[in-house]
Amino acid sequence: MALKAIVEASVSILSIGLMWASPVAAEEAWDNNLSLDTCLTLNETLQLAAERDPQVMRALAREADFEARVTEAKALRRPTLSAFGRSGFGDTSVVDNQVSNQVGLRLSQRVFDFGDSRFAREAAEANSEASRFDTQAERLDAARTAGGAFLTFLDAKEKFEQTSQRRSHFVQQLESLDRLLEIGGATLTERATAASEVSDAETYAFELEFRMEQARITLELATGLKRLPCQSENNEAMFEARFLSNEMTVLDNNPELLALRGRADALTAETRRQKRSRLPVLSVVATGSYASIGGFDQFEYRDRIGLDVNVPLYSGNGIKAATQRASAREQQAKSEILIAERELRQTLQITQRRIEILEKQLAARQEASRQKAILIDASEREQSAGTVTFREIVEIRLDYEQSIVAEITTRYDLAGEVLELRLLQGNLG
Repeated sequence: MALKAIVEASVSILSIGLMWASPVAAEEAWDNNLSLDTCLTLNETLQLAAERDPQVMRALAREADFEARVTEAKALRRPTLSAFGRSGFGDTSVVDNQVSNQVGLRLSQRVFDFGDSRFAREAAEANSEASRFDTQAERLDAARTAGGAFLTFLDAKEKFEQTSQRRSHFVQQLESLDRLLEIGGATLTERATAASEVSDAETYAFELEFRMEQARITLELATGLKRLPCQSENNEAMFEARFLSNEMTVLDNNPELLALRGRADALTAETRRQKRSRLPVLSVVATGSYASIGGFDQFEYRDRIGLDVNVPLYSGNGIKAATQRASAREQQAKSEILIAERELRQTLQITQRRIEILEKQLAARQEASRQKAILIDASEREQSAGTVTFREIVEIRLDYEQSIVAEITTRYDLAGEVLELRLLQGNLG
């Protein structure tokens, strides 16, 4: 029986359940307060995820810790004022031993330390700067996870809609074949073929429904909002496979690499500081106190100003070992930079090449879908002439459906690579 006659004999089907409802209806069933103008765009998703992620909060706490260390390092060159009290028994003159008591204030100012305080400050500032890049890297990781869920949801949603159309088509065919069987216009084989395709569509739809739900949960936890992703037409930039920057720009802006460089600079300063640990530290010290000898009934005021020199003489090779360890950590950090740069270059080049290939694949798949749509129309006309069987029509339609699904997959793979290229240079939008 010609497919045209089957379609003409078919009747409109009733509702096929919530699973096959339109995406808008499914969204309203999930949250009645939602509407299309409250959906999430890609940029909103990335920014909200970057702000709310617990790992970002932890990184901010580390950032505050390193900022406090900068203040601590700067304090080495600032004056210190302390109160002191002393009481002891010992020589007070050439001929006697008595109890002496003293209470007062001590003011100290480091005046020369061969760069010790300067390198301490440089190390602290470099670590503080690195911690800020670590925070940015955590934001990008959070955005990467949320962006992946965003694209996964839209990918599954489009495939779900396409599968819903396929199921609806074969349900209509099945109802038409049931009617035609009563008048001898169809065969049991044709009916079984249509019923099998309905079951296959339902099975695939269950898997797609799970993917959508999984992505929705990830997005809700990442953004804190019960909103679904906007349709692709509201995220046009997501599908623009433009090269946002060259390799050097990415290397200069990638936060993970910048954090490694900052930590290496800090270790370089620490190494230089450690190599000067055997050199003296000179400080001006002034004291003002009240002292008594032999009791607490007679105190007299005393003041003193002078120069303190602190030189380590022996530490059981501890200073030498600390210097070697600092130098080794510096070399290790520099090696980690080279490794990270090579991996980043590799990732960037692969991503750019992958985008080029996906663009060509997408164009080819779109053309294939257009040609297969033409093939469906031609096969329906040929079936009217009796040259194509119902089974062949089904195979042609399934081939067309697979081509559409492959096109959707390629389009969102391309969007994912463009997003990765964007995040590699630290761009949250």
